[in-house]
Amino acid sequence: MIWQLQLPTKVKMFLWCLAHNSLPVRRNVARRGVELDTKCPVCQRLDEDCGHLFFKCKYVKLCWSGLEMENIRTELANCQSRKETIIKIWKLEKAQQLKIIVFLWRWWTARNKANIGERMQSTSEVLSSVSYFLMEFEKLQNTSQEILSNVRHCWRPPPPECYKINTDGAFDPNTRTGG
Repeated sequence: MIWQLQLPTKVKMFLWCLAHNSLPVRRNVARRGVELDTKCPVCQRLDEDCGHLFFKCKYVKLCWSGLEMENIRTELANCQSRKETIIKIWKLEKAQQLKIIVFLWRWWTARNKANIGERMQSTSEVLSSVSYFLMEFEKLQNTSQEILSNVRHCWRPPPPECYKINTDGAFDPNTRTGG
């Protein structure tokens, strides 16, 4: 279902990694044998795993409240696995699904900046980026639907007085070998 979403590949890859608990959150990195401080780079209080980062961190809770989705956050925070989280998201209405997916992706981006020492974005900055990308992705969906509806080409052979020549567009005559 992830790959069927009409979203950029980078968002789908993020969602796939989230569903498979393979995002490089600090607990996952430490579990793989890397010695590092596992405290959340956003709140600096608790160990960072996906559950904490996306649903329990005191700063992410402010964003969920700003999205007016606190009840959904609570439900997703109680999931026992990330796959269960994704399944619950699929059960929501399409507009809510998209809003949650874009928010999780934008929060991950903000976290990554904080993780490398940059300033953590404010709640309003994160929510503004969510609104912006929701509009951009909606435009993208509308444009791709227009293109698909306008383009209904069927192959037809060329007229009898014409020849069709297939060529390799990658051919470079300067790289010929032999002789």
